[in-house]
Amino acid sequence: MMTWYPSETLQEYEKETPTKSEEGGDVSSKEGTPGYQRSVNMKKMQKMFQNAAEENVRSIRAYVTELKERVAKLQYQKQLLVCQVLEMEANEAAGFYLEDEENTIEPQEPQVAWHITFKEQRQLIIELWDVCFVSIIHRTQFYLLFKGDPADQIYMEVELRRLTWLQQHLSELGNASPAHVGGEHTISLASSIRALRREREFLAKRLTSRLTEEERDSLYIKWNVPLEGKQRKLQFVNKLWTDPHDAKHIQESAEIVAKLVGFCEGGNMPKEMFELNFALPTDKRPWIMGWNPISNFLHL
Repeated sequence: MMTWYPSETLQEYEKETPTKSEEGGDVSSKEGTPGYQRSVNMKKMQKMFQNAAEENVRSIRAYVTELKERVAKLQYQKQLLVCQVLEMEANEAAGFYLEDEENTIEPQEPQVAWHITFKEQRQLIIELWDVCFVSIIHRTQFYLLFKGDPADQIYMEVELRRLTWLQQHLSELGNASPAHVGGEHTISLASSIRALRREREFLAKRLTSRLTEEERDSLYIKWNVPLEGKQRKLQFVNKLWTDPHDAKHIQESAEIVAKLVGFCEGGNMPKEMFELNFALPTDKRPWIMGWNPISNFLHL
């Protein structure tokens, strides 16, 4: 993307700029001399090229941002489609066929408003986060980003299906150590608990750098952490995101974690960037993923 200038502009510039022969070999720096006019014209041309370059950079950035959003939505649609195919295969394996359902005449249920569906789905997601020991940084990002906009529907659907699968996977695996396929990481209950514990230790260290002593003491009192107790910071962080049925507790936990990690800085994070925190599914094991990329990003 290059900005071109009309030939008339270049011709005018050539007329205004004296040649070396016209200058007589003596380039003066004083105002009103040919040398001074040449310097002014050069600065003018440099400024014009600089402005054009900056405009090109802004255009490219806008295009890249739009492209990222489109790619993120396509990836979520792909994940949702994979979930639906797996669900259909599971139904067929259980002896359930779509033809039977189509031949069964059932009364149509009234459509539920999206804001009601959103609240129900978000509550279920919060409960599954707790059961599956999901990263509280991931919980905070998701909770603060998706607040019921109609465009959030696909994100909610994918998150809910993924958590449902993860819960079933952990339940079937139990406390057994999973077998490793090649060099791939496999999620287990023990590994999820360890990752969550390391994340809480990281957040406890952030309390000193992100909050003042007065702010910390105020939070200790509010969250019933003894001011003279040992490991006060870790005690406090261990209380965050522990009650999935208390809406006020969830909101306050999300706000505190966001402040410790820095989500509050720089305004709202674009939703398309949230895709960067997800691991993409593989062909062999579509939904063994989790939220380890967040911990890797934070060097936990």
